[in-house]
Amino acid sequence: MNKIAILFLSFISTITFSQTNISGKILLKDIKSDTLKFFSGTLSNDYYENPSIIVPIKNNEFKIKEAFSYPQLYVHQLKSISDSIFFRVGFLFLDNSTTKLSIDKNLTPTEHDGITQKEFRDIFIPFITNNDEDLKKHFFRYTRSESIDFDERLLKYVEKHPDSYIALWFIAQRNKITGNNVIHKKIMNLFSNEVKKSKLWKSLNANISTITIFLDKPFPRLTLKNRELIDFKLEIKKNKFTLIDFWFSSCKPCIAIMPEIKSLYEKYKDKGFNVISISTDKEKHIDLWKKQRHELDMNWENYLDLNGEIAKQNSISMFPTLFLIDENGVLIKKDMDLNELEKFLKQNLKQQH
Repeated sequence: MNKIAILFLSFISTITFSQTNISGKILLKDIKSDTLKFFSGTLSNDYYENPSIIVPIKNNEFKIKEAFSYPQLYVHQLKSISDSIFFRVGFLFLDNSTTKLSIDKNLTPTEHDGITQKEFRDIFIPFITNNDEDLKKHFFRYTRSESIDFDERLLKYVEKHPDSYIALWFIAQRNKITGNNVIHKKIMNLFSNEVKKSKLWKSLNANISTITIFLDKPFPRLTLKNRELIDFKLEIKKNKFTLIDFWFSSCKPCIAIMPEIKSLYEKYKDKGFNVISISTDKEKHIDLWKKQRHELDMNWENYLDLNGEIAKQNSISMFPTLFLIDENGVLIKKDMDLNELEKFLKQNLKQQH
């Protein structure tokens, strides 16, 4: 089947509302009885018509009966091992053309006859990787890269294939993982009118439209609450570099890195480095926020994004999230490793004499 035919069938499948019957097999071991769940993983349920599909397994076989008006991207999970493996990370697309699905001992989909999955395997991956075998081998990691390179290739793909729901799902993933990238808005506008009618495009576009924090753009004057819980318009003082840390008071990874942030602050604050911490705590946790500030000795600027409203608007869902601002107030880096940040500060901040 040539590329044009594959894409045409992919398009036809997205507008077909008839029910699909998928025959599945689990090639794991002898499974007399278990449950298989297909669900949205870390993506918003708002993007899905069917955010969760739960099917029984009997004698290693299962059946899925669903109707999709556009392809859905799922992660999957076996109930019997859900305590040790929350879900299998990968790229599993289901659409109305899917009739067969096999899942091997590593919980990886193998036999899969869906048109969208074929586009993903035969067209999307070769295009995005430019047939680079190393990128193909590490494709999952590449899709999570902080580099804009993946997004630029995604833009070129949508220019050629504006009906591709695969590309749209990857925008959803990129926005969730990296976010804060102006190129995502540009790519969204390239999709066909038919794709723009979908729940996925409409929900994702609404989310992207709320973002105000962008790489290579001035950091916005956010309305936050200060230590006295009074509304405050954020002003980034004139420093060579400012680290903005989105966190919350019961976040263990956030608390774990505070000593490192404090060390960097103490070491470089007289050389042009500042820190601003913005908590996304809920109203009921304000007292804990105050307590943690004291116990962690956070003697730099601290503000509250009450109930994490600003964080939600800006697709900040992983904590801590770190932004580095330059002396012109422009966001230049996101989520730098603190060791890398220290190397960066050493190289770019002059020693005081």
